Amino acid sequence: MADRYDRLMYISDIYYCENAPAILEAQALLKDTKENNIVAQLKFRNISGNVIKAVEVYIAAKDSFGKEIEGINSFQYTDLYVGTNKTWGEKQAITMPNNNVRYIQVAIKSVVFSDGTIWAAKGNAITEKISKPLDLVTALSDKELIKQFRLEYGNAANNVYMQEKDIWHCVCGCINKLSSECCCACGEKRSKITSYSLESLQKNMQERCAKEKEELQKKLIEEKHQLEIKHTEEKKKKQRRKRSVLLGICFSIVLIIAGGMYYYQNVYLVEYKYIEACKIYERGQLKEAQEAFVNLTGYKDSDSYIKKIEQVNTFDEANALENDEKYDEAILKYEELGNYKGCEAGVKRCKEKKLYSEIQNYIKTKEFKLALKLQKEAVEKYKDETFKSEFLNKVLEMENEIYYYMGNDWYERGDIDKAMQYYIYCDGFGDSDKRIEKYNQVLKKKYKNILGGYYKIGQDGESTYGCYIVIFVSEGMLSCYSEWGYSFDKKKMIKILHERGNYENNGSKVIKNKNGTYSETSNNGKKVFMEFKITGKHDLIVYKTPLEKKYSSWKNIKGRYTFYPNVKY
Repeated sequence: MADRYDRLMYISDIYYCENAPAILEAQALLKDTKENNIVAQLKFRNISGNVIKAVEVYIAAKDSFGKEIEGINSFQYTDLYVGTNKTWGEKQAITMPNNNVRYIQVAIKSVVFSDGTIWAAKGNAITEKISKPLDLVTALSDKELIKQFRLEYGNAANNVYMQEKDIWHCVCGCINKLSSECCCACGEKRSKITSYSLESLQKNMQERCAKEKEELQKKLIEEKHQLEIKHTEEKKKKQRRKRSVLLGICFSIVLIIAGGMYYYQNVYLVEYKYIEACKIYERGQLKEAQEAFVNLTGYKDSDSYIKKIEQVNTFDEANALENDEKYDEAILKYEELGNYKGCEAGVKRCKEKKLYSEIQNYIKTKEFKLALKLQKEAVEKYKDETFKSEFLNKVLEMENEIYYYMGNDWYERGDIDKAMQYYIYCDGFGDSDKRIEKYNQVLKKKYKNILGGYYKIGQDGESTYGCYIVIFVSEGMLSCYSEWGYSFDKKKMIKILHERGNYENNGSKVIKNKNGTYSETSNNGKKVFMEFKITGKHDLIVYKTPLEKKYSSWKNIKGRYTFYPNVKY
């Protein structure tokens, strides 16, 4: 296999793009001498805190002269199950489309997690090389200082703490997101290792070395004293040996029997119980396993098993409280477990479920202003969040639901026009569209020759949302009623005014003025009924005046939708 591939490029430095859920640990270009093509191999590591199911990457390529050539716009790693701090990709060969490629750059485009959430990068953000933290030998040089560092920060420590972009390097060498308080590899808290001080380390080292030296001296004196005692005892033993030979033979038989019983009770039997406890644990019978390991406290790793079972039990309790909608108690249980797997996500999920529940309760008690306030605060708070859970998405999309129930509340009170306003706002939630259409039919029966109603048109660009106007003919005059606004496109508005009917048995017409406005006049031009202006597709500006007054004396009332009931224009 090794003879088949020639290595063209290999980089073991770490590359990363800010906000990404993974790092690129190694990259290589190999020439496949059998297939006569170039393949790339990439090694990634998950630093997100969630399980990764699929990844899409972009690979830019350059030739030997640094000229950009055809790369790979989209390559997908699928059917993965990569936990935090685990790697993927190192055994997968990616065939490059151009055999002249000698250098590559990689970008992580998107990531799918096991809970269904998706992270997506902004554009093809190429990963950049990040600095390596100082190793302990370089940073401290002194062996005793290095020993002291590992005593204080763990035997796995290889380097000093370093923070770059939105990640931090643990002393064990593992890379974590700034959002993680504990290292995903060794479990060390970031707040502890960032408090590192060379002066404090040197002071602690000196105190330790002095104490060790003192203890060594005491040990040497004690050993010398014990040798003297031993020498004296040896002399006495020689004298007693002759007298005890016969007695020793007698007791030998007793000791053999006692030793056998001791071995059976304290070695063989205990080991047997330990093996049985392990088998019970592996079968998933945690309650029985816990009792068995408690009886073996202190033996081998029984205490470790007890702790694991207690953590599982506490996690199950937190899940049960969450399912019972006791979110505050569940959060306390999750936080009690610290960095135990799934607890950080559990706390976040409970907070979002609690927020959703509070908004629902405000809707049930008809405290709609409080419900809207909470919902809008959530939209502002989480607008830039990349990963959104099911309940958070529900909260962010609840505005229409709240407006719907506000409309229902006004409907039940008998204020139908007020209800229509909120049905318009809720964008088709529930049966709001049916209620709007039903009330429009009532209006058409109430007003003869009605040309308007409540509208929620906007998908086709013909009208905006939340518009209401009733246009009808009364005693040969144009009458209008508007509650929340008016919006038709220009052609429709002109058509409505052309077709509205006659004024005092004389036809009226709509003419376009030089200044861009429109006037409705009698056919003989002697009377001006109204002037209006339409801007864009939707904005209607009306200039109104009592009848018979000349155009020059009109009072300019400028604004959107200036209509009043039963006013003659």
